[in-house]
Amino acid sequence: MGVSDAVTKKYLQDNEVFSDVFNYRLFNGKPVIRPENLSEMDPSEILVLPGKKQKGKRKRIPVKTLYRDLMRDTIIRRDQNAVYRLRLGTELQTHVHYAMPVRNQLYDAIEYYNQMEETALRHRTERSSTGSDSSAFLSGFRKDDRLIPVFTLTIHFGPEPWDGPLSLHDRMEVKDPEILKYIQNYRIHLIEPARLSRAELEKFQSSFREVMGCIKYSEDEKALEEFMKDNPRMNMDIRAARVIGMMTGTEIGYEEEKEGKINMCKAIEDMMRHSQEKGHAEGKEEERQKILDSQARLVKAGRMQAVDVAESLGVSVETVLAAAAKN
Repeated sequence: MGVSDAVTKKYLQDNEVFSDVFNYRLFNGKPVIRPENLSEMDPSEILVLPGKKQKGKRKRIPVKTLYRDLMRDTIIRRDQNAVYRLRLGTELQTHVHYAMPVRNQLYDAIEYYNQMEETALRHRTERSSTGSDSSAFLSGFRKDDRLIPVFTLTIHFGPEPWDGPLSLHDRMEVKDPEILKYIQNYRIHLIEPARLSRAELEKFQSSFREVMGCIKYSEDEKALEEFMKDNPRMNMDIRAARVIGMMTGTEIGYEEEKEGKINMCKAIEDMMRHSQEKGHAEGKEEERQKILDSQARLVKAGRMQAVDVAESLGVSVETVLAAAAKN
């Protein structure tokens, strides 16, 4: 696991943030999922792979362990009569994953299979003690058995737009709609800062709003200032600040205040300074490149020596000759 992955995972382990992102996606920001009702689950998924028996050797069943980033179990109440149980999984991406629909579908399928196996085991145990319900013993499931819904949410923390597939059909070689209508199409549920509007950002109730907003506007000083101008929260959780710093390349000062918070204004100042310094550096590099191209044309025309240009600009002779060749 990379450093950026560890930072985002630690941030989402906060149940307040975890419930907030799922409330946004499932319930349009309404606080239906409560942090206190979340129970941590083992994020590992066991995949049994098909294998061939080698001659003269005992057959081994190959097993591969896959790991979700986070998995929670919760109970929600929609009204006085409706109470539901859900299993919520997250995949946290700092870069675009171009096979995400396949990956998430596999995680969900294994989770449903595990539920089926657990139910079948319970029925077999009950039958051994009661001697009843042979059909359940054979099939594993009884007529009234039900599965707990599994919902996987992909969160992209990168500032660039997600240009990967959003469904299995997006990755299919076949594009014929007459064929695709018979192919099951698994879709991913995605949150990404680049496509969150100001109105959508307001639906988040935790620091996730500031995290997504700061990443979204990290290259636009004016938009960032406008986003934070009327923000009622002036302190930010240290873990949230670390995610912002990691994803924007900003050295945010982590001077801790009460309860592990840092001042929001200080964090934004650091981001703005970083943006200004980056813009200044890019401007200098652009100007330097213009000078190199101009003098490289003189080298090509035989009016200057490559070694003299290289020395004055602090680059190699090979760089000057390459620029001359392009010009």
